[in-house]
Amino acid sequence: MLRIDLGCGTKKQPGFIGVDRYPLAGVDVVADMNRILPFREDSVDLLLASHSLEHVEKLLATIQEVYRICKHGTQLCIIAPYSEQKLNWANPYHKCVFNEHTPRFWTDHPDTPVDPEEYNHPHAYQWGLSKTDNSNPGIDIRLVRMEYFYFPRYAGLPSSEQRRLRQERTDVCEQIMYHLIVWKGDGEGGGRPFDDYVAEFQPYEPEYIPLLRNRGRGMLLQKSTTDVEEARAAIARLEVELESRAVDAPAATQSKRVEELTADLERHKTLLQELRLEHHQQCSSLSTALAESLDLRNHLLDAKASIVGAKGEIVQLIEAKVRAIQDRDQALAKETILTSELAELRQPYAGDRAESEHLKTELISLRRDHGELQAREALLTSQLEAARQACAAEAQVSERLRPELSGAKDEINEWRAHTVRLTGEITRLHEHCAAQTEVVSRATIELHDTAAYNRILRDEAAGIGRELESARVDLRREAAGAAASQAEASSLMGQVRDLRANLESNDVLRAKLGLTRAELETVTALLGLQRQKEEALGLEVAAARREAAEAAQEGERWKTLWGVAKRSLSALCLEARTPELAHMVRAGGFLIGRDSQHQGLPKRFVALREYCDGHFHAARACLVLSNDLSEVPYREYAIPFELDRLASVSLAIRPMLPGFSGIVGIEIVSADSEILTQVCLQLAALHGDGITEFQLPAPLAGLRKGWLLRVFVRDVDAPVQVYELARGALLRGATQFFPCVLFQ
Repeated sequence: MLRIDLGCGTKKQPGFIGVDRYPLAGVDVVADMNRILPFREDSVDLLLASHSLEHVEKLLATIQEVYRICKHGTQLCIIAPYSEQKLNWANPYHKCVFNEHTPRFWTDHPDTPVDPEEYNHPHAYQWGLSKTDNSNPGIDIRLVRMEYFYFPRYAGLPSSEQRRLRQERTDVCEQIMYHLIVWKGDGEGGGRPFDDYVAEFQPYEPEYIPLLRNRGRGMLLQKSTTDVEEARAAIARLEVELESRAVDAPAATQSKRVEELTADLERHKTLLQELRLEHHQQCSSLSTALAESLDLRNHLLDAKASIVGAKGEIVQLIEAKVRAIQDRDQALAKETILTSELAELRQPYAGDRAESEHLKTELISLRRDHGELQAREALLTSQLEAARQACAAEAQVSERLRPELSGAKDEINEWRAHTVRLTGEITRLHEHCAAQTEVVSRATIELHDTAAYNRILRDEAAGIGRELESARVDLRREAAGAAASQAEASSLMGQVRDLRANLESNDVLRAKLGLTRAELETVTALLGLQRQKEEALGLEVAAARREAAEAAQEGERWKTLWGVAKRSLSALCLEARTPELAHMVRAGGFLIGRDSQHQGLPKRFVALREYCDGHFHAARACLVLSNDLSEVPYREYAIPFELDRLASVSLAIRPMLPGFSGIVGIEIVSADSEILTQVCLQLAALHGDGITEFQLPAPLAGLRKGWLLRVFVRDVDAPVQVYELARGALLRGATQFFPCVLFQ
């Protein structure tokens, strides 16, 4: 039986699975109520939500998720702060409203067993209002009972007065509790009608609810005790007045006043008897409440507290009965005094014999009442003795169970410490994964920046190459000019020789030689500048070549990664080619044969395949790849055999691209849908041969048939798949999938 304490915090109810968004002490499953709850459909038998649903973002969405995970006929117990109180209005953490109308929007059923006066409204007469918005929320959760818990000032008032004050004022009602039934169609549950569920309904209540109810009974008892004391004081005043006036007044006046005081005394005695009767009834109700509280010994941790509380209430009851007996004795003594005074008054007034006879009759009735009170006292004494014996037996049981309770507490503390250590390790792993993800992101950004800078360098190198080519063309042009100048100089020299031969004058020859030297110096200077420009261009070309070489190396590295990704994609396409269609999966094991399936897989697959052949009867199954794990919360497999001990799980996991960030993990879930353990690994740390071994934190024992294996991934950048065994009938029948796994 799966029982969920939704939003338990640190006060999880015994026997429940605690669910909360923080990993507090006692929390078994960490989950956010604003998201999908990690439970299967129709798996929960009882759900408790105590002071938790008022914190959710969208109440209707959370109720729809609760409806999904609950079975037909599941009981819901919801406790929340009542909306009409100022502290609730000011609380910024309370986001949803709970009053007598809130459950009306969870069903369209027109009736409820609750009194219509509790939810009467002039604009809505029937109960269910879930489809009043012309929409269908897809839920049907029907109310069976509704209970209010008032502040101490109003706890002792009649229910009608409480209802009136609750509807007119604020800070009257403190909390409200609903008991509901999940209804998933009239055809569910063997066709039983809703009235049968209501007739057999046994409401579950948390352990603190009886304390809230007894708070109101305590106020009633205090009020009745006050009324009794006031009545006693009034009788005492009348007796004093009777004594004072019996001496000073005249005889006729005394007789008349005696009659009046006697009548007043009778009325006050009647009132006192009624108050005593009400007091005894309230004591009986308290005894009933005590018996109910003693019946709440469901858990060993609260047995001692219940016994102590019962002893305290018994002691209070004894003290109340002792005070009642003392008051009765005092009243009898005062009645005796009054009888003697009346006897003295009877002597001078013989005409009052009839009144004396009446007083005698009254005295006889008082004595009869005294006998009845003694009998009731004996009965209560016997009940008290039985209660003492029960308390002694409970004390013996508590003494016997105290060592077991101490051992259980020590074991719980050890498990809590182990849980805290595991939580710390998981937190450190998450932090490490986040750091690695940030490093990879920075590296990716730097890589993109480097590639962009390399492209810029390539463009600059191409521009420099073009400039170098133009410089070379200019250099060739200038070299041609220099050659022409040299040819001209040669011609000039020839002319000089000719001039010398012709015996020109020395001045003319010197002038021509000066011009020739100037032209030669100009050509030499131009050649030097050209050489400097060529050297500078050579240095820039060398730097550009080095940067181009680095860019080429980076491109080779990316080409290598692309080759790995291409080979991985080719291998995946080759591995997934055989079972493309359902009929090929059914016929693959018969036609291809086990030994011919995927010959290129590593040798470590042999051990997994032999284990699966022996335990899953998968000799004729085909080895296939599952869907992408990143697209589903988890991939779940039902294991059809028992395991006495489980310490590690080996799976064949195939990421689409190696070396990327992300987490891959497994969960072991019992046949009762309880998460037993969880193991997570970094996706970048997987082995290259495709086999990954998950070591459990502590070995599990006694896994019954039908337990579950879940495989999941988180925060992945590329698709991740797991190898499966697909088995189907040759002609017809649904295809069955088993994990390619090795349990050790």
